[in-house]
Amino acid sequence: MDEDPDDDRILECAVAAESEFIVSEDKDLLRLGKFGGARIVSVRDFINLALPPRKI
Repeated sequence: MDEDPDDDRILECAVAAESEFIVSEDKDLLRLGKFGGARIVSVRDFINLALPPRKI
C-alpha cells in the first residue's frame, strides 16, 4: 500500500470507515494524495477546507 508499512494500518482503517479525509503530517501519506475514497491532506489544508474564511 504505502512505502511505510506502519502507515498501512491508517489506510486500512480509513477504507473500513469509508473516510472522506485522512488528516496527517506524515510525508509518506501526504505523497499518496488519495487512498480509496479518502483525500490525504495536511492539518493546515484540512482547516482551510473545513472552516470558512474569516473576514477581518
